[in-house]
Amino acid sequence: MADLSVHLPGLTFKNPILPGAGPNVDGGAEIAAAAAGGAGGLVSRTLSLRPQVPTEPSLARVTRDTFIHRQHGSARPFRDWVDHEFPLARAAARAHGLPLIASVGYSPDEVRRLGPQLQELGADAIELCLHETPREQALPTAQALRAAVRLPVIVKLSPHLGEDLADLAAELEPYADAFTCVGSFGPTLALDVETGGAALGAPLGIGYLSGASIRPMAQRFVFEVARRVARPVIACGGVSSARDAIEMLMVGASAVQVCSHALVHGPAVYGQIAAEMDQWLSSHGYSSVAAVTGAYIRKYGHGQRVVLEKEETPELAPDKCIKCTICGQVCFYDAIVAPPKQLPALSADPCFECGLCVSACPTGALTFRPRDVVTMLPAPGTPEV
Repeated sequence: MADLSVHLPGLTFKNPILPGAGPNVDGGAEIAAAAAGGAGGLVSRTLSLRPQVPTEPSLARVTRDTFIHRQHGSARPFRDWVDHEFPLARAAARAHGLPLIASVGYSPDEVRRLGPQLQELGADAIELCLHETPREQALPTAQALRAAVRLPVIVKLSPHLGEDLADLAAELEPYADAFTCVGSFGPTLALDVETGGAALGAPLGIGYLSGASIRPMAQRFVFEVARRVARPVIACGGVSSARDAIEMLMVGASAVQVCSHALVHGPAVYGQIAAEMDQWLSSHGYSSVAAVTGAYIRKYGHGQRVVLEKEETPELAPDKCIKCTICGQVCFYDAIVAPPKQLPALSADPCFECGLCVSACPTGALTFRPRDVVTMLPAPGTPEV
């Protein structure tokens, strides 16, 4: 078994999979369910002095694993969290031996007032959510929270703050013990074609995108921030499997938050992803999470060789091929002929080395190899010599 523990300043997680600050942790009972579901640490929904009033409907599925939403923080009054929800969450955290991170926003005055109260209530760290914070207020808000609490401060960056999140992270680094990147993306718009109306109940139907589709975008921000600052980074955005989480670790994340996937499949997903991660790490020869963290940065942090000449072509491993015909369908250079129930035939000359067939193959039967060493299979129906 691999060592899944993660150590951040002042915090130790049993495994790198944490809940993201969303509807999945909108109360003490939900946070307790995340603990029971195998999360390596706990995070509350974002709390503020102004409870959120989401319009209805406020959450809609766009694709199988992608959502559009108008939910940014808890609709519960802060007093409810103080009197009931946070004590329940704290009890669950202590029972399972997990750190409890309280998420707060969004202005200097709010965090200055809320941070010390959450510290007294037993929070182990504070995550500063900047989702509704104007760019010019990001620094004073981080400074206000840092001055108000003794706990570790995790600053959650948001794409609305600009494309240069790495520059912003460097500016905020003196006031942060870690960063979270990045949550949801937007503004976006989704329609219901049957009614002609918007999927959400906002005035113009505009909301924010979360779930599987945003992972490559979130991953790019994680990579840029992680290679710019010395503080640890917690990835957030579109993770729904162990492989997704490991990709985030490779580009520099130390831990990973999961939200949308948990909304669909329940709190057991935290433990499931952690268990699958353990299996993957062990099967690939990694003894710990730390061994894979930042692997992509170490190898490609300064760029990689760009191939401008056709040097390789896909090679087929017949024993792995299930004759699904997908490779032939996606090859728009006519380099693959894949009749039903037959092994596909590959031709090197028309192959443009775009890589789509390799990435689309469901079994890994196609891999790139130098053109001069690849053995081409004959086209279906060709007599053997």
